[in-house]
Amino acid sequence: MHDQMEEGQGELIQPRARSTRPPVAHVALALLLAAGLACSRREETAPPRSPALAAGDLAAVEERLAAGGGLRVVNFWAMWCQPCVAELPELIALDAAVRPRGVRVIGVSLDLAVPGDHARIETRLRDFLRQRGISYENVLYTGNVSSLLDAFELPGSIPYTMIIADDGTILWRHEGTTTRERIEAELAGKVE
Repeated sequence: MHDQMEEGQGELIQPRARSTRPPVAHVALALLLAAGLACSRREETAPPRSPALAAGDLAAVEERLAAGGGLRVVNFWAMWCQPCVAELPELIALDAAVRPRGVRVIGVSLDLAVPGDHARIETRLRDFLRQRGISYENVLYTGNVSSLLDAFELPGSIPYTMIIADDGTILWRHEGTTTRERIEAELAGKVE
């Protein structure tokens, strides 16, 4: 090996003798890669969580809301509604917090209120739910929007959230975006 002169220095720098141990950075990189491979193997074996999505008209929505009893937090929304989409993380967090207490969060998607191919919109909605990690139940409403508005006395704007009791009584209504904390405050004392 040749002796090297470091630029700007007047003295000779002797080359280092090669170590038989790998540098710490190489060891750390190898450990990170091994951990990454182990994680990716785990992800491959875990089945992807499929969002709960059904399509239905007014009768199907009413049946879904009545099934299972208990309190239900129902959110009317659509993918094309920016305030609705902005509110979704709050509903995901709410679902995680109240599901163990027997409260169901149910979304009613009004994405078919705008013209489009039903099958294509349903596929897009299923992908949308999966990408955002939404696992609470959703119904893609296929019926006449006016019938839905009349049945639930909705104002016609979304997002719109309500709490429905065991017996079908609407306990709370909220027009516009809301938060997990606000809904939980409304649920306080109503959850057994």
